[in-house]
Amino acid sequence: MRVRSIMCISMLLILLMPTILAENDNVDLKLESSLTNSDAGITGAETSPNGETVLIVGLDGFAHLISAKNAGDRSLDIELNSGRENNFNDIAWHPRGEAALIAGDLGTAMRYEKIDHGITVVNGTGAILGRNMTSVDWRSAGDYSYFGSEDGSLWRFSEGTGFMLVDSVNSEITGISCHKSYDICVVSTLSDG
Repeated sequence: MRVRSIMCISMLLILLMPTILAENDNVDLKLESSLTNSDAGITGAETSPNGETVLIVGLDGFAHLISAKNAGDRSLDIELNSGRENNFNDIAWHPRGEAALIAGDLGTAMRYEKIDHGITVVNGTGAILGRNMTSVDWRSAGDYSYFGSEDGSLWRFSEGTGFMLVDSVNSEITGISCHKSYDICVVSTLSDG
């Protein structure tokens, strides 16, 4: 009789165990705040080199700057006017952090300036008009920037001049990453590596 009682209690504890353990795994989510009243279509965000701000870009020319250290404080936000309706796809801060480049659809190559929060067209980018730019990054010295496109072409820009480096990939460039200490960049594509 005693064995049956112990077995019943043991079985009851075994059956209740998953319920007891599952209660500790509850996750509470709550909306703290929102950048806009509607969907911004955020496609990218990049923290500045000093770690103080985050530049956020999205669909239809959306650009916004928030504090990296106090992201929930909307009073520190700066809504940026890009003057564009093209989709923005990628961001890269200059190594010194005073400017950032934005790559977007239909040949969009924009430059954000920290000093006045202005967004302007990158000089010398007329040759990329009509191409969907998917990625951007700066070389470690900050003297050259590289833009990758959906059609697989890779472009290099410096001081208002730019030219195509590669046009034989035939696969969308999905990312560009330049080493912070050496002048070496790695480019990834959708199907060619």
